[in-house]
Amino acid sequence: MTRALLVSLTIVGMAWLVSPLISIGRPRADVDDRQPASVAPRLLSDSPTTNPTTQPTRAQNRGHEGFWQLESDESGVWWFRSPEGNREFLNAVTTVQPFQLGRGEDGPQFVSHDYKGPVGAVDAAQLKPWAAATLERVRAAGFKSLGAWCNPIFHQFDVPAARDLNITPHMIGHGLRLYSPEWPEMAEKIVQAQVQPLRDNRNLVGYYIDNELDWGDSAVGPGVHFDSLPPDDANRRRVVEVIRSVWGDFHQFNEDWGLAISDWADLDGWKTLPREPRAAYDRLLSAWLGAYARDYHTLLTGLIRKYDPNHLILGVRFKGIGPDEVVAGARDLNITPHMIGHGLRLYSPEW
Repeated sequence: MTRALLVSLTIVGMAWLVSPLISIGRPRADVDDRQPASVAPRLLSDSPTTNPTTQPTRAQNRGHEGFWQLESDESGVWWFRSPEGNREFLNAVTTVQPFQLGRGEDGPQFVSHDYKGPVGAVDAAQLKPWAAATLERVRAAGFKSLGAWCNPIFHQFDVPAARDLNITPHMIGHGLRLYSPEWPEMAEKIVQAQVQPLRDNRNLVGYYIDNELDWGDSAVGPGVHFDSLPPDDANRRRVVEVIRSVWGDFHQFNEDWGLAISDWADLDGWKTLPREPRAAYDRLLSAWLGAYARDYHTLLTGLIRKYDPNHLILGVRFKGIGPDEVVAGARDLNITPHMIGHGLRLYSPEW
């Protein structure tokens, strides 16, 4: 990573960390900062410190002893807890690599000053010296840990790091939907290859399952798993199951949809799922997203736990807003990064 790139990442990372403090100290003209009379103004002194002084409480924690965990302090603030038992506020820099090639032939490329190997091909002999030198730069810039998409060589160093397993893009590339029989088989191979070698690594903070998934109707909605598929397709059968769970009586289904089916078997003759009336479809979409998210998280967290029972599962990195149904479907995870998806900053009361 070049000095310029590292400085840029540092500025971005530190700006993210201090932006809540700036907004507290300097009210913005475009924000209505009026508060109910019963709510006292939130002062910087009221905000949680990044250097906790209280002793850890074991009343509420997530994770396994000897590895990175999450625990809440006496005021209800959640912290990362190191394998040694210390509370930490972990700031991280991501995508720390010896080089980054441009997407286009004439696109910008970045090469670390400390990397002496060929650009475009990783030289194993040069990788570890580069990582050692780069880690010093990262720490000098004030970062405590490494985020997703960093070079795996850092798992050989004494630095907290997270991994993004990026499971779903493999499936999309093969044209698979979640309920396709091949989906869990391929997912298990992807999980095992990435997770099993790290199960005993005490510096690994945890895993993100996927990155910036699109949870919209056009990407994972019921129509995607129903339209133009044969009646016995597992994806289509799951949509019908959800429909029947919402409308247990097909007479009520007819009333809400303005239809006249005489039996649930009539759905087998449909080529596509109707999108109108909108109120009926929105009700189905909400139920479907909840079921889909539960099925997705249950399958993948189960596979991760099969090969690594020790580390945190950090959930899915959302693309923009995380739908409430999806957040609820991840309720069994250690944590999900849904604060940003709900527009919350660190010092928001709801956080």
